[in-house]
Amino acid sequence: MQSQQIKTADGKCAKTHDKLVSRWQKHFQSVLNCPEPAVTHDWNSAPTSSQLSVNMDPISEVEVRLAIKQLKNGKAAGVDNI
Repeated sequence: MQSQQIKTADGKCAKTHDKLVSRWQKHFQSVLNCPEPAVTHDWNSAPTSSQLSVNMDPISEVEVRLAIKQLKNGKAAGVDNI
């Protein structure tokens, strides 16, 4: 099995398995171990549904027909995860 070439921090290709593992480890440590955000959100002051302009009425037949018309012919609706 051939592995993809991964560049180290200095731009050279990692040739050995140990160097590949080390590079991935450094990458994920830098991505996942970020500092706490300086500004945090106060979830207790979040707007409620009555404060938002969201239509909470039941879905109408007209809305369903419009959504069906917007589907592509011969294609399944939804996200393609293949």
